[in-house]
Amino acid sequence: MSRKKPTLNSGTQKTKRTSVIIGLLSAMAVAIVGAVVTHYIGILEPDIRYTYSQLQDPLRFLDQRVDSNGDFVFLASIKVQATNIAFTSGFIDRVEFVPLAIETIPKIEIKHLDKKSIGWRKPQEIEVRALLTIQAGLIGPAAERKMVALELKSFDDRGHVIDRYDDGKFARIRFDLSGEIKRVFKVLENK
Repeated sequence: MSRKKPTLNSGTQKTKRTSVIIGLLSAMAVAIVGAVVTHYIGILEPDIRYTYSQLQDPLRFLDQRVDSNGDFVFLASIKVQATNIAFTSGFIDRVEFVPLAIETIPKIEIKHLDKKSIGWRKPQEIEVRALLTIQAGLIGPAAERKMVALELKSFDDRGHVIDRYDDGKFARIRFDLSGEIKRVFKVLENK
């Protein structure tokens, strides 16, 4: 019986297998740590969204006047509720009003925006005050035909559009001001 002499290859094969196993385990560990770090960085940025529990009367006209050109000027207050689903707090930095009809496009100036800090899962009421100027002189259409519909676009402190509800569904905050403006027109014209 001859004994088999250990060769140099048998020890090298074990070393190669061990190296391959260590390499695979290292690659898996790097992939897992990379995924966790990426997720963690993602939740560090604020993710502000509207809530379904909006106020019953989100739009109020605080004051209305007729300016020197004969145009109607309204000071409107719009209140929306927003929450943050990320851990890092944020705030609504900027808002815009986008007209939904071309019949009457008011001149809009944002006068005030609550820049309250919105913490994790803490709904905040945000108020926007805007000055709306609607042509009513010879250039503008008759008061009976005034169609004013606007959409509120909000942007967070990173410049991202806020366009989702807290459950992830697409959200649009729209206001049809036509009825309220017609009522105010009648009041102002009777003065």
